[in-house]
Amino acid sequence: MLTTNYIISQVIFAIGAVLGAIGAQQKVKKNILIFFSASTFVASIGFVFLEAYPGALSLFMMAVFGIINYEFDEKEKKISIVILAIFIAIVVGLGIITFTTITDALPIIAAVCYIFAMIQQKENRVRLFTVSNLSLFVAYDLITTAYIASLTDGIFAISTIIAIARYDIVPMFKKAE
Repeated sequence: MLTTNYIISQVIFAIGAVLGAIGAQQKVKKNILIFFSASTFVASIGFVFLEAYPGALSLFMMAVFGIINYEFDEKEKKISIVILAIFIAIVVGLGIITFTTITDALPIIAAVCYIFAMIQQKENRVRLFTVSNLSLFVAYDLITTAYIASLTDGIFAISTIIAIARYDIVPMFKKAE
């Protein structure tokens, strides 16, 4: 049944996808982090409308971590292992609190993968981790009936794959020439 909350969630997911696709096309890690964090925060709101709270909390924590990572990048500092461990513990703890079915493990694992993606120093690794992270969210989206989110995550994945080809693979061939 198409409830108002369901329709609102789908519109929100579409907005998040646009932000994510723009982020994937950025050359500079700083810009990637800004757009990915905005995309992730927006998508977390979509899951709230679906009452899929593990997904909402995982995405919210991913957005917060993206902002923290951005701040550290701006200061040209690496995130300490202590901050990283605390953040992962918070994500897992929130996941345990909201855990009701095995499906709820998907966004938790995806959030931990995202954290590892964001601490990468090279943009190509950020993009590669992002593509792998999306597979977990596509599955979660489908299970929680967030069909537009699964479509938008698919678009986001395609955009990221294009960026991998454009920025990471094609330049390797040009250097070989």
